[in-house]
Amino acid sequence: MLHIHVEGCYAARMELIIHIDWRGPFTLAQTQILTDAATDFGLYQVYAEHPVYGRCLVYLGRARSLTFGQRVAQHRWDTGSEMDPAKVEIYVGRLKGQPIPSIDEQN
Repeated sequence: MLHIHVEGCYAARMELIIHIDWRGPFTLAQTQILTDAATDFGLYQVYAEHPVYGRCLVYLGRARSLTFGQRVAQHRWDTGSEMDPAKVEIYVGRLKGQPIPSIDEQN
């Protein structure tokens, strides 16, 4: 659960509670099947081996108009500067609530 406090000079203080259902870890290959447009969107975390800090959070992203599978693939974590793509782990967080927030409500 994530608590966000919103304050402004003309607005009364209000609290917004966002429920996120985190799942994982997934390998890069496993994220390719997360393509259900009705459910596979939200936030995602990427953990990988960092040369100084070891295994750590290296990226926090949002799958909004693309599914988790499509969005994670765009990053190309299996190529480039990643030292060991086999050690990349992905956690996906789906927004929960009654009802589940629409894409427009997430913007």
